[in-house]
Parts: sequence; C-alpha cells; structure tokens
Amino acid sequence: MLRQAVVVLGYACNLSCRHCEYGEKDRRLSLSERQLEAIADGFRPRKVNLMGGEPLLSPLFDRALEVFSSSSVTVQTNGLLVPKRLRQLERVRQVIVSVEGSRRWNDYLRGKGA
Repeated sequence: MLRQAVVVLGYACNLSCRHCEYGEKDRRLSLSERQLEAIADGFRPRKVNLMGGEPLLSPLFDRALEVFSSSSVTVQTNGLLVPKRLRQLERVRQVIVSVEGSRRWNDYLRGKGA
C-alpha cells in the first residue's frame, strides 16, 4: 500500500495563469479511466491528491472519487467551479483553493475577475 499519490487527472483548465506550468501542456491530454483504475488498484494509496490543470473540469473527477473512496482525498483547485461541484466535494477530506494575493495581483496572474 502506498502512503500518498498525486494524481493529475488532465491538463484542461478554465484559466490561463501566467505562472502555471500546465498552461504550456496540451490541454486535451488526460488520464484514461483504465489508467485511473490501475493506480487505485495497483497502489491503493492511503491519501490521494487530485490535481490537474483544473481537476473539477475532468470528466473522470466523479470516477476518481469512486475508485479512491477508501482513500483520504484532497482536491487542489482554482476554486471557480467549487459552487457547481459542492455535492461531489462533500466526499472529499480537503479542498485546497489557490489564492494569489490581492485582487490586483490575482487579476495580473490569472486574468481579470478570476
């Protein structure tokens, strides 16, 4: 059993932050359901950190919560989709929302109003 796994569901994101490495990746790339299940079955991690570009955009997000249901799940998100995903996020131990600082600095890095 693995202690902790970081799982990048895909590179799709609803922002284009200046500092983000995922912005340089092909946003169409994502983990397959088969790969996701292989990670869950093969490693059976105690803790899982779901990341991505924006993990809440991933079509595999709900499936990830299912296959890691016996793990302590953390989701790292930009927070924009949290209100739409509250029901799913009730199954998560921790939600980490990235905040860049002041409104002005946030607008500079992420885009106005993000």
